[in-house]
Amino acid sequence: MVMILSFVIQTANFSIQPQLALYVNQLLETQNIAFLAGLAFSVTGLGNALTTRAWGILGDRIGHEKVLIICLILAGLFFLPQAFAVDIWQLVILRFLFGLQIGGIIPNVTAYIRRAVPLSVQGEVLGYNQSFRFLGNVVGPVAGGLIAGYFSISSVFYFSSLLFFLAAAGLYLVVRVKSASSEKGTFSES
Repeated sequence: MVMILSFVIQTANFSIQPQLALYVNQLLETQNIAFLAGLAFSVTGLGNALTTRAWGILGDRIGHEKVLIICLILAGLFFLPQAFAVDIWQLVILRFLFGLQIGGIIPNVTAYIRRAVPLSVQGEVLGYNQSFRFLGNVVGPVAGGLIAGYFSISSVFYFSSLLFFLAAAGLYLVVRVKSASSEKGTFSES
């Protein structure tokens, strides 16, 4: 589930990348479109960098699965309104807020894998996880381009938000099933 989660997250996150300059162009008419499109995309990384440590500490305290679910829901909530931005600065602020949530996803996925997987195969599993992330980096822009081409650039935000919400729901269900089965095992041993 975690590897699928990594794939879905990267697909959603990178789906807007090729369309972002076009979207910024729709929001304004100025000479600095390339700069402002770069700013709108890179401000997500700034938000990510500012919160990675805090989300990791929270994951250590309350559980990496819980933080992942929270971050996925919040990522979807901050990604969706980007479709309705009417001003470049609205888009930049929403991208920054989205980045704050993305900052919690990668460290908590990695920490979860390190905790859940036996030491003898951690490197292998982390390698697979990285491969799934890079696969999402490939699929995301292609999917985003297809969606923008057939519908609109705003549709990419809807699609990606849906992916974040589905990933949160899928992880929640897996955690619930895992929790229920471990409780059942505890009762049967008694």
